[in-house]
Amino acid sequence: MCSICLSEYEVGEHVRTLPCYHQYHQGCIDPWLLNVTALCPICKRDLFPSASSTCGSAPLP
Repeated sequence: MCSICLSEYEVGEHVRTLPCYHQYHQGCIDPWLLNVTALCPICKRDLFPSASSTCGSAPLP
């Protein structure tokens, strides 16, 4: 079931699986990510982390 529209997935529908493995209808999640927030609606994982958060994880001296 898509947690955005609360409808079951039907055969032949396009389903998008996010890196956190949650699935949504493509037509539901794409506008959500582009217009609402870049976080997974279920687990709130940031799907577009900034470059500064992925580079240089060691503390500065």
